[in-house]
Amino acid sequence: MEMVDYKDEYKESVTALWGFDKDPHYVQKKRAVWDWQYGENPNAEKMIRGVVLLEEGEVVAFLGIMPVKLKYGDRVVDAHWTLDGIMNPKCRGKGYGEKIYTRGVTMCQLVHMGIGMNDITEHLLEKAGCVGSDEVRQHFYSNRSGGLRGGIKRLVQQLRVLRNIRNRPNRGDLGVRVVDGTEMPREIDALWEQVEGGYPKIVVRDYAYMSWKYSRHPLAQYKLILVEQGSDLVGVGVFRGSAAKSRLVDYVGPAKDLRIKFLIAETFKRSCSASEYLECICSDNELNAALSYLGFREYGDVERFYVYSKIEGDREWEKNWFIMGGESDNDIGDHLAEYKGSEL
Repeated sequence: MEMVDYKDEYKESVTALWGFDKDPHYVQKKRAVWDWQYGENPNAEKMIRGVVLLEEGEVVAFLGIMPVKLKYGDRVVDAHWTLDGIMNPKCRGKGYGEKIYTRGVTMCQLVHMGIGMNDITEHLLEKAGCVGSDEVRQHFYSNRSGGLRGGIKRLVQQLRVLRNIRNRPNRGDLGVRVVDGTEMPREIDALWEQVEGGYPKIVVRDYAYMSWKYSRHPLAQYKLILVEQGSDLVGVGVFRGSAAKSRLVDYVGPAKDLRIKFLIAETFKRSCSASEYLECICSDNELNAALSYLGFREYGDVERFYVYSKIEGDREWEKNWFIMGGESDNDIGDHLAEYKGSEL
């Protein structure tokens, strides 16, 4: 067994690993995501993109590394997400998973992150030294749940809305409009510069990152909620929708401004009223509150989010993050599973 850094010469062998238990169409979609996630990523040239495990010269396992920039405390640092962990079934039970995850986590330049993993991945990240967070919540809203139980769920949602009417902020002079995700505004750079100081720990959400993540995605079609005050852009929400499920996946704006967050959540809910099911994953208390005022409920379990830091003197790596469902590759699963819902 030999562990090496990923190089482009391994690309076909690595992407072929997904063909062991998936159909050719799945692998085709996976390769499209691969080129976007690693090749077009604005930070891809600065960091290694993964770890490859070889057995007698054959590629038998891979752990992907997606580089990002973090606003971490009072500075910007290099970080990465782990994703795309996969292994040839014939190699399971040999301890290779623990080895490759430990290598992937500890090779990070400063901060490593992982979100939305299964039980096995969670165990491997913990073995590698990552610490889990309890701050990331998952919210949901049902528009058309059937049967008696579904009717009770909708009634509970409406009661939540009525109970919180007095808590809903007044939009004041804020304007809002919904545009296609390909129309990412250049003004988002100026917005990010204005708001970044309010966040202790957050992925840098500048134009380069946001346009790559949501305007040039090879599978998903996103929409943007632009909140404006006069001629100034003061907030951006990102969502995607289908007849079956819609998700609010990202936000750029002030760390503390319930008006803007509520307006984005309200616009998302209204824009996706034809969708059966609405969802939002986030760690932000104000956005959590805004969703609650609109009738959204929380799942009982928190979303799994793990962190590892090499920063000297760093403590409580897992605390005080701004995280949303669009982070890492957390919003790609539906598309790779041949999600059948028609676009809204």
